Amino acid sequence: MKFFLDANIPYSALQVFEELKLEATHARNIGMNHSTDKQIAEYAAKNKNILVTKDLEFANKALFQPETHHGLIILRLPPNFK
Repeated sequence: MKFFLDANIPYSALQVFEELKLEATHARNIGMNHSTDKQIAEYAAKNKNILVTKDLEFANKALFQPETHHGLIILRLPPNFK
């Protein structure tokens, strides 16, 4: 199980995945911190990653069909969470 953290997820969250011995990549680490939602979704799907994001648009089935990805976690975090 691999996770891809969207650019809108605090970079510090990557440490949580590492501490739990989960394979994770943050968008910032691969130069995708300014990528579109479509590019983020395509990267996660291509690499068979579960996408972790704060962006509610990924839950819109009209924009991102469930059969096109390998999993989705949408986090609702307080604005001051870094």
